[in-house]
Amino acid sequence: MRILLNTFGSAGDAYPFLAIGRALKARGHEVIMLANAEFRDSVEAAALRFFPNGTRDQLGELASNPELWHPRRGLELVLKRAAVPMIRPQYEALRELVVPGQTVLVTGVLAMASRLLREKLGTKGGVPLVTVHLAPSAFQSVHRAPRYAGLWMPDGMPRFLKASIFRMADRMVDTWIGPQLDAVRKQVGLPPVRRIFKGWAHSPDALLCLWPEWFGPQQPDWPDHAKLVGFVLNDEAEVRPLGPALEAWLDEGAPPIVFAAGSANLTPQDFFAQAVAAARQLGRRALLVSPAPETSALAGGDVFHSYYAPFSKVLARADAFVHHGGIGSCAQALAAGVPQLATPRAYDQFDNASRLVDLGAGASLPARRWSASRAADAVGHLLTSPGVADACRKAREAMAKADALKHACEIIEWARVASG
Repeated sequence: MRILLNTFGSAGDAYPFLAIGRALKARGHEVIMLANAEFRDSVEAAALRFFPNGTRDQLGELASNPELWHPRRGLELVLKRAAVPMIRPQYEALRELVVPGQTVLVTGVLAMASRLLREKLGTKGGVPLVTVHLAPSAFQSVHRAPRYAGLWMPDGMPRFLKASIFRMADRMVDTWIGPQLDAVRKQVGLPPVRRIFKGWAHSPDALLCLWPEWFGPQQPDWPDHAKLVGFVLNDEAEVRPLGPALEAWLDEGAPPIVFAAGSANLTPQDFFAQAVAAARQLGRRALLVSPAPETSALAGGDVFHSYYAPFSKVLARADAFVHHGGIGSCAQALAAGVPQLATPRAYDQFDNASRLVDLGAGASLPARRWSASRAADAVGHLLTSPGVADACRKAREAMAKADALKHACEIIEWARVASG
């Protein structure tokens, strides 16, 4: 069977697909991964066939745009400037790679060309589609509503009001990208579509959800065919080790607090400056993980800067993890059983942070309120709370028992069989 993994986004978006691709290849399938050129080496190191899906310059231009982290304008930027313009070239690439009757498309929700191609070809003699969702905020729900920046929908709000808010949000997204998307759809002979992320973005064939039930419980109004398999962890620890300098620094002192702002955040200097001050208020060492070169100016003595570090290795030797709230970072800390403080800015981060709070395994301090004193207070509580320690232990044990990769592969294989 040929499996096309169509990805869009930063490392946090690409790495789960890499893990799934390796597992599928080990099960005897041909795997081709479409990803930004930034990830060519990672894909080829996994012995998967690589197909370029955007350039390094395109990804760098997006990551360096300060609007990227605006709570509302960030999503508009990503959709209008990056996701939608990629649809037609992705569509043409996928169409050339599809072998009818032998292929499954496996796609991230913003790699929308896959959904377009599935709609055009159908499944009988065509190609089934598995949409992969990385976090629970992918689904609207009037029960446990996802937490979005600027959309206040507490659990006690009447359901009809929540539904009304979702309709307004859908209309806003349709205004942003509907004309562009419909133009591409017209070119390939398809009619216009509305409420893009309410329904159309979710494959009618299979929805693969990469989180466990205990983190984001399935809601009554989610699609019936959504399958929760658990977190798929991948940080390239096998090919990108800690390095001797970081190993030595970890060995020579007490477990640090690890601070990270996300692989796509290239301007995090204020975050890390306050992080160092917070760690020193607590009398703790600080490990700063950031691709931004200017972060190295903060290093020295009780502070170490690493451009990259596999979290599966460093969190096992840390006392706490402070990060942006990306789902991959949340999952790595839960697997390590360390308390975490999320500092959400945009996208799924607010919802992920709220679920850590619900679990009792972490806390949330929105980026707009970030300061050394608030961070020190929050981390200090996490480090001394027996309840937090117990919740972290339970999460670590639950993840150790799970086999998310196996279940993910089975769903992808089933999609091909079910399509005939």
